Amino acid sequence: MYEKLHGLLQVANEADAKRVFEKVRRGVDIGSILVQSKETSATTPPGTASDDSPSSCFQQLRSWKHCRPTSRSNRLAPDTDQSTILTLPPRPLDAYVSHWHQDRWTQVGWTKAHIHHLIDAIFSWDYLPFSLLSHDLFLQSFYSDSSQFCSSALVCAILALACRLVNEDKDELEVFPSGWIGSKTFFDQANAKLHKHRSKVLPDIQAIGVLSLYHLRCGQEAKAQEYAENFMANIKEYHDPDSSVRNKGEQYERVLDITYCGAVSLSRMLLLTTGRVFTIQLSTAQAHVSILNTLHPIMQTRNGGRGSSPALTPGGRNLQMLGMQFISGKIFELTEWVYNFIALARSSIRSGSGNVRAFYKKCLDWYKELFAYAESDCGRTPFVLFAHIYYHYCLLCAFRPLIGRDMGSTDIRPFTICRETAQSVLALTQSYDDLFTLRRVSGLMPYFVCTAGMLGLSMETEGRSMSSVHLRLQHTAQEDEMIPMQQSPSPDEGNVRTASPYITMSATDHARLLLTKMGSAHPAANIARNQLQVT
Repeated sequence: MYEKLHGLLQVANEADAKRVFEKVRRGVDIGSILVQSKETSATTPPGTASDDSPSSCFQQLRSWKHCRPTSRSNRLAPDTDQSTILTLPPRPLDAYVSHWHQDRWTQVGWTKAHIHHLIDAIFSWDYLPFSLLSHDLFLQSFYSDSSQFCSSALVCAILALACRLVNEDKDELEVFPSGWIGSKTFFDQANAKLHKHRSKVLPDIQAIGVLSLYHLRCGQEAKAQEYAENFMANIKEYHDPDSSVRNKGEQYERVLDITYCGAVSLSRMLLLTTGRVFTIQLSTAQAHVSILNTLHPIMQTRNGGRGSSPALTPGGRNLQMLGMQFISGKIFELTEWVYNFIALARSSIRSGSGNVRAFYKKCLDWYKELFAYAESDCGRTPFVLFAHIYYHYCLLCAFRPLIGRDMGSTDIRPFTICRETAQSVLALTQSYDDLFTLRRVSGLMPYFVCTAGMLGLSMETEGRSMSSVHLRLQHTAQEDEMIPMQQSPSPDEGNVRTASPYITMSATDHARLLLTKMGSAHPAANIARNQLQVT
């Protein structure tokens, strides 16, 4: 009972929390408080101001609790036990003392080297923001003080996201006690720059997309979607074939294409990850805007950089950068396929088993290509593992509308696919934790884990479950000496074993554990964890 009250207070806004505390002081029964809070939340109309608060995040994902199982679960593959550490890029020595290259874009007194350090932090941990622009050309304009591919709004938007990613584990701040400038200062600057000029240049439009990701990381789901839609609307005007900006040269046009594909894809990625794709009006979901004809020429630069355009060729980390950009394109491609498949599956038009099989095969081939390319060119980086997790999440979403439908003679079983992909999301996120920790993850990651946990919770309420998860316990060196080396969670050992280096838990508990780890530096993940409470 008290755990539920604690969960209620964690997701409540300040006014609601004060009302709850007042009831507790008056001696109101805890059970009555919980019942009243449920009734209040049930009668709150959608689209109110509370939709912008962090407590409204992840609400759409609750519908996953009603996905009903149709088959028995399979066991998860063993967890990865190898781990490496990815650290922040080294801080430049002249970050605070050199004034020869003081930045003019932000006017906060930082050097360009310091700002580049923070830009590299995002590049290392969450490449997705740079999928919306050309990283290399942005840096060239940044250092040369050119406004072609850089603007004050874009620099401030990137710094807002970087400061949030690197330093902040609570609400966004203006200035830290240490004197470090917080994300809110840069967010306010970026917003002020955007509102100052009614006519926006390309870098300003890109800044809107970056701020969408910033809002998502701050737990402002509705704002993130609003900015993503604004981002897409602005770039569509620029991307019009008759637009005058298309006369600025091939390089500029290529960056424009990258941003257009990124804007459309970002909007759809947010609809997918927040669960809104299943609740928006069908006519909206079916408003098809294909980016594939624009996207595929951009992706032709994958062959080791040979024949690549200037918009995609980095100056330094050629292969890694090119690989990241290619994977971004693959993510955009998969997003379009899945978004359109869900719109068709939600419609009254029945997808034949042949069409479903063709879609599934296309996704499997996509994954094989991504896997082979990532292994050969990109190595193990957070963004590569993010792409693996996103693939399984996309399949989970794609087959949800088909759960319970008669698939005829085909051997495709939608719920089996959903169950297995949900387990893969959790297993891969555990691998992410083993490799990099979950302190600095994409703002989309809590949604992936929460959705998988919701499906597990749905199965548990039906008296079934996903495969149990066996996690290795973390011990001190002294504790390790006391535990026999060859122990494993074998069910045949009965009660003979007195200690085990493993702990067994349900998939839903595993999701809660992962979200708890994310929540130490990503407060919105705590809201997601609370959505997985049994009610």
